[in-house]
Amino acid sequence: MGLGRELELAAVDVALTQLPLLSSDEFLSINISPDTALAPGLHHRLVRVDASRVVLELTEHDHVDDYGKLLPELARLRSRGVRIAADDTGAGYAGLQHLLRLEPDILKLDLDLIRGIDGDPVRRALATSMVRFAADVGADLVAEGIETEAELVTLRGLGVTLGQGYHLGRPVPPPLQVRQSQ
Repeated sequence: MGLGRELELAAVDVALTQLPLLSSDEFLSINISPDTALAPGLHHRLVRVDASRVVLELTEHDHVDDYGKLLPELARLRSRGVRIAADDTGAGYAGLQHLLRLEPDILKLDLDLIRGIDGDPVRRALATSMVRFAADVGADLVAEGIETEAELVTLRGLGVTLGQGYHLGRPVPPPLQVRQSQ
């Protein structure tokens, strides 16, 4: 229907209402497409919050049509303190070219790379190279989709220190805001 950008911006609005409910050492991570990253409304929304506590995860599943437009907008968002994550690293259109141009603050290894990594030397080799790449460029590395203890132990052994997945914890609703009666 052509309303993807509007839907994503509405999701950003809802997500940003949760930021004040998080503790000061937590950040809010929001998935957006490269197209939505170019939306003028995104920057206006982030001006109203502590943008240093926001991570925008750009999915690699959507093709970037014009890095010449995207990169200056990401620089503008970064100047406000926003961090950029490359979501689904290793699963999308542009692969390494996308990482080189995007220069993400956080790399999120796709769950297809993580699934079964404990028994697959090719997956381990690729993850090892991403650990080194992230360290060399000063990015944090997050393994997505950790489902078993064996995957977790393997990833830790490779030097991956951050992760998400059902083995680590199921998604939960955000904390409820309690209003003090006056």
